[in-house]
Amino acid sequence: MANPQKENGYTPIANEILDQLIQLPLNGTQWRIVGTVWRYTYGFSRKDHKFSETFISKTTNIHKKQIQRELNKLIEFKIITIIQEATFNTSRILNFNKNYELWEVSKTLPVSKLDVTTKTIPVVEIDTHTGSGLDTTGGSELATQDKQKAIIKTNIYTDAFEKFYKQYPRPDAKQRSFENWKKCLKKYKVEDLMKACNNYELKTKQDRTEKQFIKTSANFLSTKDNYYVDYIDYEVEEKQDQYRLER
Repeated sequence: MANPQKENGYTPIANEILDQLIQLPLNGTQWRIVGTVWRYTYGFSRKDHKFSETFISKTTNIHKKQIQRELNKLIEFKIITIIQEATFNTSRILNFNKNYELWEVSKTLPVSKLDVTTKTIPVVEIDTHTGSGLDTTGGSELATQDKQKAIIKTNIYTDAFEKFYKQYPRPDAKQRSFENWKKCLKKYKVEDLMKACNNYELKTKQDRTEKQFIKTSANFLSTKDNYYVDYIDYEVEEKQDQYRLER
């Protein structure tokens, strides 16, 4: 029976990175490439490493041509960065770009950009090199299209939410934040939520709260904990004057 333990080695990934990455419509192959880069960089306490397409292909058990295509997309999306180009004797040095604000992949990526690989790689060629064939973790093309439609539908943010999200001291997980925002509006007005945001932002400044201890926007708006409710009528007048004097 498998019994993995952290003391035998682990790969540390910041939750903030995962929260951002899981919102993107990456296909199965792209995820497995990212996982390989994490494993051989963060897993060895280093920022970058030499990666050949052959190495990634063998590690993931995915055809080399498929790896080449999807790796190029990840580089185009600026999720994977080339630190040093390959030479005649050495492979490219790559790293994972943790600055997600620089990523250039839409959360509503067209279906044509996804991993519909059965139309591009002959089955005979795949069977010859990898045995089991394609990465089918994404399901059928129809299921993928339905998933994309759902993503597009939920990513239509209102102006009021965009204002809240921009002002909030720790915006994160935008799609989940918006879903929680809509639930909050069933009980409270936009003005109430903006007031809660303003009051909470002021309190974090008054207390000099470190960013890691500030509630993310999604958690702040959670209707399960109702954390935002405490800040709708939060008394800030006296503390606000004190904060301004300190500055």
